[in-house]
Amino acid sequence: MSRLGFDPELAEAIARRVVELLREEETEERPARLVDAATLARELGVEREWVYAHAEQLGAVRLGGPNGRLRFDRQEVGRRLDGADPAAWRPSRRRPRRHRPGAGSRARIDDDCKRGRAARKLPRPDPGR
Repeated sequence: MSRLGFDPELAEAIARRVVELLREEETEERPARLVDAATLARELGVEREWVYAHAEQLGAVRLGGPNGRLRFDRQEVGRRLDGADPAAWRPSRRRPRRHRPGAGSRARIDDDCKRGRAARKLPRPDPGR
């Protein structure tokens, strides 16, 4: 110990212990950090639709009930993707809906014409003019 009460060995021991504690803190499991599908897609370099198609395999969490928004824990996704065989990843059975305005009604009209139904339809009755 020096004249002023400073012990270099003690200071070194304290510094080493502080570094140990900081390292332990870094390696401890942190609370889940949830991100949305768009953010996860950007981070993984894939399309958002791919993330939704593989939501179950990525460990998605649904917030707010059965129709709630999907969120993903980055650490959980990392664990699930680590060493995963991409060929084994199959999208869920749910397919994204594609809306084409008017396609359904046009298809029915074409179907009716091909089957001759359009010609067999009865005219509307005269309201008595």
